[in-house]
Amino acid sequence: MKFVIDSVSKCSGRLGTLSGIERHPKLSVKTPLLLQTTRGGSIPYMSREILEMTTDVNQLVLSINLTTTVEMLESVRTSGKTFSSFVALSECLSFLSFKDTNEETKSGHHEKAGVPLFSRHGKKVITPEIYMDFVETFQPDFCNLLSDGDTTMTSSKKRGIHSVSRTADFAQKCLEIREKRESLKKVFTLAPIVGGFSHANRRKSLEFAQEATQADGYFIDGLHANGETAVLVPETEILEIAKICTENIPDEKLKMIPGAIPPLLVLKMIQLGVDIFDNTLPYLYSLKNRALVFGFDEQAASGKRILSINLADQKFREDFEPVLDGCECLTCKKHTKAYLYHLIDCQELLGMILLNIHNFHHYRGFFASIHRHIASDSLPNLIASIEAQSDGENFSGIFQQSSKSIAKSSKPASPANDSLSEAEDSEEKLTNTK
Repeated sequence: MKFVIDSVSKCSGRLGTLSGIERHPKLSVKTPLLLQTTRGGSIPYMSREILEMTTDVNQLVLSINLTTTVEMLESVRTSGKTFSSFVALSECLSFLSFKDTNEETKSGHHEKAGVPLFSRHGKKVITPEIYMDFVETFQPDFCNLLSDGDTTMTSSKKRGIHSVSRTADFAQKCLEIREKRESLKKVFTLAPIVGGFSHANRRKSLEFAQEATQADGYFIDGLHANGETAVLVPETEILEIAKICTENIPDEKLKMIPGAIPPLLVLKMIQLGVDIFDNTLPYLYSLKNRALVFGFDEQAASGKRILSINLADQKFREDFEPVLDGCECLTCKKHTKAYLYHLIDCQELLGMILLNIHNFHHYRGFFASIHRHIASDSLPNLIASIEAQSDGENFSGIFQQSSKSIAKSSKPASPANDSLSEAEDSEEKLTNTK
């Protein structure tokens, strides 16, 4: 697989193409690209039949994570199929990553040999060798190299230093294994850039990324703990780190930032040259009974709009209009806000299914709009529109639980972070003694 930049605009970022895919030689996908997140290889609340009714399956790119698939290694290996074929989505390209971006990742329990993975079956330590076994068995079209991205805004300086050194070690070992195994040589790989919110640590990590010339792109990690925490990271802080990273790596290579990034921040990151995101955000909105309704293109000019509405609100009890006027998704064409309110009120599974259909469709439409705005170099207009619609969105109110946990782990929690780093120091001293 190869990445080619098709055009670079003056104020709106760039358009690119991923092509030369071994499994699908005639298929190409455009960037900025939206990955479809999965859990256990399945798209949440969406069957194969629903997918065929609501989207072009051939254009879906699956984001597969080890957190929810770690127990599937032997089953996939025995089948002799690629992971995409194993989950009955052989038409789709696939990206393999370590963490589940839909759910907050458990922190701590670091080990020098590998990265701790917490699944429903407990803790497992994933070494570079084990990780590359998964890559070899699952046969993704592209993947990021193993990294220790366990850093957030509240992480201590020592945690950031350990994150950088271990990531360089893990990623280098992954690259060495890739060169030794014939079946891995054609896998498109992304080198991780970590270091939390420390500029010095990020620059140290960038040194390894710049030296890893075998890698085909870059994966900017360690900005949040996944799940709802990604939505609550201050925009200025995350953009500053993204800018440091994108300005210090080759322009011609692919760049990715994972997690539930708000629409306005997505647009500003695209201006910095980031090419790949995922659709964690619309899924998290569905879990909160909220439907995305923000406008883009000509929709944005049709009166005042907001980012989302809460369909659990009683004011929709007798609202027999579609979720969003003009939306062509299956939910809006067939059902009303009142019906979704009823399903949510009764805790019916169908409510979540219909919300996901709408939110995923709306977010894909948003990315199609982004492509058009980049092509016409008018992304600043879209940014201004989304910024106006984002003003009334109370992210900390919508994601209250994560907001409380982040508040708890701010300044008063720094001693705990330092003690975590001290524990890591003790662990390394013990290893060196042995």
